[in-house]
Amino acid sequence: MSGYSIGQFKQIFFPDSRPNVVVRRYATKNVDDAVEYLREISPSVLGISLHFSSQGSIKAIAFATPTQVVWVSTEKLAPTSGLGTLLRDASVRLASFDMAQVALLIYKDLGFHVRGVDMSTLIAPSTRAPFSPSTFAQKMGLALPSHKLDVLWDSNEEQDICCSAFLTAKLAQVYDSTIEWTPKVKTEILEKKQLLCLADIVTERRQLKAAEPVRKQNDFATVQFTKDGVLLQNSRYKTRVRRGEKTMVEMEMEDGSTIHAKAVAMKGRQTTLHMSGFGAPGAVSKVVVRGREDLTCAEHAFNEFILLVLTGQASMDASEFICMLWFPELLNPNVSSSVQSRPDLSWANLNDSQRAAANAVLSPEVPFCLVHGPPGTGKTTVIAAAAKTWDSLGQPAWIVAQSNVAVKNIAEALVKRGVNFKLIVSKEFHFEWHEHIYERVDDVLIRSDDLGEDGYRMIGESAIILCTLSMLSNPVLQEKGIYDQVPAERLIIDEASQIGLSEYMHVFHQFRDDLVKVCFFGDPCQLPPYGQESVPSLKSVFQVKHLRKPLIQYLLDTQYRMPSPLGDFISKEMYNRKLRSQHEIKGPSCVRFVDVYKGEEEKSGTSWVNQEEARTIVHLVNNYYRLKDYAIITPYDAQRNIIEKMLNMETPKVYNVDSFQGLPSPCISAPFTDSHFYKVMRPITLLSPSLAQPVLASCIPGRGSM
Repeated sequence: MSGYSIGQFKQIFFPDSRPNVVVRRYATKNVDDAVEYLREISPSVLGISLHFSSQGSIKAIAFATPTQVVWVSTEKLAPTSGLGTLLRDASVRLASFDMAQVALLIYKDLGFHVRGVDMSTLIAPSTRAPFSPSTFAQKMGLALPSHKLDVLWDSNEEQDICCSAFLTAKLAQVYDSTIEWTPKVKTEILEKKQLLCLADIVTERRQLKAAEPVRKQNDFATVQFTKDGVLLQNSRYKTRVRRGEKTMVEMEMEDGSTIHAKAVAMKGRQTTLHMSGFGAPGAVSKVVVRGREDLTCAEHAFNEFILLVLTGQASMDASEFICMLWFPELLNPNVSSSVQSRPDLSWANLNDSQRAAANAVLSPEVPFCLVHGPPGTGKTTVIAAAAKTWDSLGQPAWIVAQSNVAVKNIAEALVKRGVNFKLIVSKEFHFEWHEHIYERVDDVLIRSDDLGEDGYRMIGESAIILCTLSMLSNPVLQEKGIYDQVPAERLIIDEASQIGLSEYMHVFHQFRDDLVKVCFFGDPCQLPPYGQESVPSLKSVFQVKHLRKPLIQYLLDTQYRMPSPLGDFISKEMYNRKLRSQHEIKGPSCVRFVDVYKGEEEKSGTSWVNQEEARTIVHLVNNYYRLKDYAIITPYDAQRNIIEKMLNMETPKVYNVDSFQGLPSPCISAPFTDSHFYKVMRPITLLSPSLAQPVLASCIPGRGSM
């Protein structure tokens, strides 16, 4: 009886090759037979793709030549298997379009070292600009459809995995000599702790990607059919249709037919689509985007970093801050026993805990510090004090946050204090979407697409630069010499409690020659890192045990925004009674609950809405709050969107929980839709950012049963 079974799959990409590709399937007990067969046929290159179980571990590996696929089951595989020698054999040329990730995952799950070549950068102009499989094929003169080809690498279906390995082998065979001399991914060059660290990060990132929806409903205002294509006017930033190699747009017509299109350009609110084939123009009832969006600049930067590390072109040890955060045994044991007082901060009007934190931020003795506290305790005040001091001394610093709104709020605080700084914002976020929120800081704002014109002149004498964390990875900043003009010597990261640790590694490596100080600001008692509900292993810097030291972590212990009853509640439930309140309102009348007993939750795309609660909020605003400074906070972005539309105001003050940034609004209305919200997220943690704001009154609509 043979140790394998025979199957096949159909490939449609290479008409000069057989449409049906043979697949030899080997069970785990016959893995050594598969290895023997692969050595026997001795192909010039082996494409490799991974198949995962529902738990996320490697279930099988597909090895492919330009003519066939060998499918090897790896469940309960013995560590002595001959597969290990094959994977690290220098005479076997493994190839993958994400070789670094493949190698790390194999090492983590199977314990085998891997040696192979990364196809995405094989003929690309740089490791920062890798080629997708479809782009690689185009460079070879092959016109393969990107939306059908590239999506194979996002699939966990057996046929797609076989096909991606086969396509890799077909594309690689043309570059046999290039593969010979190109730097190879080799896991054996790293220490075990480094490999496992990188593998854990890759696993988390893969799980986050897998949790993202592959179908997203777009909110649109109009759809116009022209002779050159389709013009779609987006009405909601979060669901805007973006250009993407792996996405397709489906327009459902009122007559029940469906038109397929490809997004080819986006400018402001308008997306240009090219239709696939011919469709009868008519009224569009629904627009849906299928597939995953292209990688961000930050994701490309991380992938480049691990590729450089695994090919020996970069070292994790080169960054002191990577060592500090991930490898505690390399921390300097001789950190100063006290933080020396820095320049006079009497002008800043800081309380004792704020002054201690500001001194730590400004102190050269402690390279790392973490400052935490709920909204209203003065995190932005401390940041502004540090920024003004650095500005007066001409010491360069970059201040970043996860969200554009948080960065904008810091910018407004710096303007009030007369700090000379610049704020860099992406065109995609700013143009036609959020220009209105930057009115107070328009004089210091630079759109990233304008840096190419005269970036040096636009930055001028400013030593303080503000942007989002992801903007740091935008290659434009490096290409235009912005980091030469303003070196990233000091880095303040706001909203750090909402950011996973893996977002920092490539940044620390990028600035390894300049960075001398990193300060994290946030509130670990509020929202966790994005995606933690689907990937529980995600941690923020505030959850790193070896950083929980007096000279590293600083609590801002006095809040000024919330009425005392709210502050006392937050202090008791979340801050172990260490939070003090200073507020003129002492009575419990600052909170009101409104029973919206008729409200029903409805699904809206991947979000939720409650029409009755939205109408109640609009009624409250129109009758009680319209002439007051107010804000509306809601758990869901779709609910935020519907409230904005109902209010029909030019600049409605409606936010969802994870984007509200503590704007000075005396009246807060916080509708909490039904119990589904509490099943998904932790109740107290999510109530905190809504309650911990500058309020005189909070009105919370919802069902009385809640």
